[in-house]
Amino acid sequence: MKKTLVSNNKFKPLSFGLKGFSGRNNTGKIVTRHRGSATKKNYISVDFKRRFSNNIALCINLKYDANRTGYLALLKYFNGVYSYILAPQGLFNGYIVRTPRDLHFYYKKYKIGFCVFVYTLPVNSVFFNIELEPGKGGKYIRAAGTFGLLIRKDFNKKFIFVKLPTGKLCILTWECLVTLGRTSNYLHNREFITRAGINRNKGIRPTVRGVAMNPVDHPHGGRTKTVSPEVTPWGKIAKHNR
Repeated sequence: MKKTLVSNNKFKPLSFGLKGFSGRNNTGKIVTRHRGSATKKNYISVDFKRRFSNNIALCINLKYDANRTGYLALLKYFNGVYSYILAPQGLFNGYIVRTPRDLHFYYKKYKIGFCVFVYTLPVNSVFFNIELEPGKGGKYIRAAGTFGLLIRKDFNKKFIFVKLPTGKLCILTWECLVTLGRTSNYLHNREFITRAGINRNKGIRPTVRGVAMNPVDHPHGGRTKTVSPEVTPWGKIAKHNR
């Protein structure tokens, strides 16, 4: 059997069943069309806060998660606690991961996967899973292959300027935590859909054109060419003339 770097085995205490909503809101109404009939998934709880500070952890497994684009890494801390984190690119089984929060830990000792305060990093550092508020957990830069760049430090106001993958600038406080490295699975944007069943397994149903419908189903239905503007299924103008 061919060996792979990513395993599908899950740690059961940190995973539970996930119910699908098929594009519906809390009242049961469809708010997103063309959704449904996806395969059953298990949700894996991920530690975005990295709450075990100054504890050494060992990466014992890398797992693919159907709910995320990047891979997950299963860590075992020396106190016997297990947790999943977003795996950075280049992290393998047997690597040591830490969350140093003391000021005496010099930044040259940092490695990928370490969760540190953003003010301890030099300019042009690369990281992901950044916090917008201290202690709230990582919110930005969690997709596959993404990373942020430290642009500038403001020592007077204690602000950090970070460049997001979209090109926008984000201002962080000094106490925000970031994870060093780049999110794993950087080739996700090159994924090629070879057959229709791949999207059906993801819960994406086929999209039918309005002109292919009947008049009772869509304003474009009936295959009658008119000079009326293109509209949505609910009769609102879809394309405005500029």
